Parts: sequence; C-alpha cells; structure tokens
Amino acid sequence: MIHGGDPKPLRVLRNHHQQSPAVTKQALADLLLNDRRSRTAEALTAATYLYERRARLETTLQFLLHQRCGENRKKLQRELQLHPPATYAALLAQWTAEGVRCPFDGSIAYRCTADGSVVCPRNGSGVHVEPADRGLWSILSDYLYPRTGEVERLQQLVPLTPDSIVIDVGCGLGSYTLPLARIVHGSGRVYAVDIDPELVSFVRYRAAREGARNVIAHHGMAEDLGLPAALADLVLLVDIHVFDPPKRGDLPPFFSMVRALKKGGHLVIMMESTMLPPSGLYESQAAAAGLKLQQCFMHDSPHFTSGRRKYWVFVR
Repeated sequence: MIHGGDPKPLRVLRNHHQQSPAVTKQALADLLLNDRRSRTAEALTAATYLYERRARLETTLQFLLHQRCGENRKKLQRELQLHPPATYAALLAQWTAEGVRCPFDGSIAYRCTADGSVVCPRNGSGVHVEPADRGLWSILSDYLYPRTGEVERLQQLVPLTPDSIVIDVGCGLGSYTLPLARIVHGSGRVYAVDIDPELVSFVRYRAAREGARNVIAHHGMAEDLGLPAALADLVLLVDIHVFDPPKRGDLPPFFSMVRALKKGGHLVIMMESTMLPPSGLYESQAAAAGLKLQQCFMHDSPHFTSGRRKYWVFVR
C-alpha cells in the first residue's frame, strides 16, 4: 500500500486530526486507492483499521522516516564514490539545494566526512532513532488485492470447491485469503497464516468487516504452521521464500506444510521471478518432504519489474 516508503498516508492522519473520523478515513482511503476506485470498500476497511489505531502511527512514522534517512545516506554515498573526493562537498551542496535532506523535517542537510561517508547531524538523537516497535508499518506496506487474474489461474491449476480447505501461508493483508474465502463458501475454510501478529490481527478484522466467517486468522510460520495434520486441500505461498537454511532444531523446509496437507492435496508456490530460489532447490526440498512436482512454469505478468512470475504445483 505504501511502496517505496511513501509517508503521505501517515501524514494525512496527523494533518486531519481535527477533522471528523469520516473525513479522515476517506482522505486516507483516497491515498491508498490511487486509481483503483472500484476497490473503495477494501481501502476503507484498511483506513478504518488504521484510524482506530492512530495513536501507534507516530511510532510508524518515526520508523519510516528513520529508514528513509538511512536509505538517502547510502544512496548519496554510492553517488559520491563515483566522483573525485575533491568534489564531494560541492556535490553534496548541490543535492541539498535540490531538496535532498533529512526527511524528518526537510531542513537538515547531510554532511560528508573526510573518508566520503554521508552522515545526518540528527541521526541517533531525539526521535531520529529506530523504534523497537514498527507500529503499523506492516499494514501500510503490503497489498490489499490479488494480482489481476491470479486467483482465476490458481483455480485452473488446482480447482477448489465450496468445501475445500485452504491454508494461505504468509497471508499479508489477506489479498488472496478473502477472494479464496468467497470461493470456498460452503463448509470450506481459509486459514490465513502469518508470522506478523499485526497482519494476523488485520486479516481477522478485515474478514469480520467483509462477513467472511470461514476465514481463520492464525499466527504461525511456513516452517511451523501449528495446524492439525491432514487438514488442507491446498497450501498456498505467494511471494514467500522458504529457502533459507534451517537453523539447528528447526524442521526441514516444507515438512510442516506437507504435514498439514491431505493425501492428494496440493502445495502451490507463486513467486515473482526476481525472488527465485537457486535452480532445483524447491524441487529437491519438496521431494524430500514427500511431495511430487506436477507443474513448474513461468508466466508473463505486467505487475512486476521483471514481467514474469514462476509457479510450482506439488501434490502429496
């Protein structure tokens, strides 16, 4: 919802604090929507959630601006290294005149040390420190909606019925959870699993607002879902990588997800092509966990810089 660290929605809540709740929530929803005017209900749900927790947005804004300042300094430092040291001061002065400054208030200029490092005079003092709590940042930095056509493509790969059980691993804001819940509207259920408690809280809130009683928001992780065995017809991972080496004592990758699948159930992984694991890694790890690869292919997608998304379909 705020990609590239855009603080505007946070500032809306600060600047509209004397307005009525309805005005504030609509102003925030307008920013979250951009040109997606047909999605007003979902954006207003997110805006209402944020408004009801607006006291935590000061911490969120502090985290965002502290991170942005650090990113600015790294970028400037990389740029300086392309030029002779004698030009550092002049270049930094030029960038300052162009408005590249500490984002906390836009008035503090960056400085250059003798070794070419770029520093912010405010960094490390006052509010210019990274807070222990990121506030509501996770709610502002994920997607409300599925990528166009992907739920339909998933249905073609693994047809779901109204009675299917789905586990959405790394559910985020429920961008796939809620559309899938509308498909499995009989006795079916969607377990929305995420490691971030704030996202779990939001999906529970969103499901209640949308009347999706078959959504069960659950705190867990891919390596340890904490769900019953032989539960699901489909386990779905969208842009969630599980190829980090397991730590000592951890279960092997895919083990928990396979355990949660019924016999004949499917694991589907959808991943943007710039995030791919080493070639063959998922296939070998899934095979070791007892899964058989049914399909693996790339698909063109206009939503990504790379223009492509990869799909894996495994069956137990």
